[in-house]
Amino acid sequence: MYEFLGALIGMSVRSGILMSINLPGFIWKQFTDEEVTIDDLNEIDSMTVNILNDLRDVQGKMTEESFLEGYELNFTTILSNGEEVELVSGGKNKKVNFSNL
Repeated sequence: MYEFLGALIGMSVRSGILMSINLPGFIWKQFTDEEVTIDDLNEIDSMTVNILNDLRDVQGKMTEESFLEGYELNFTTILSNGEEVELVSGGKNKKVNFSNL
């Protein structure tokens, strides 16, 4: 994707044709080597940010034992096409707990 965007921007610069490319801030930040923050994610997926904030706060609200009983989380996600992908190597078999939350 980045190669395509680079080629598209290069073509625009060389040809002098101005293009309006409306991309989220985290894409542009990766081009300029800036740090991507949770606020950048919030621009495109506020529901995920709410979930992440709830997970961040959970350690003060319950014990690790009750967390593990109530949540069966691993390091995977489901893409919009229904495909499950690992977020880290071996993520399908790696359980989320307080130490890696």
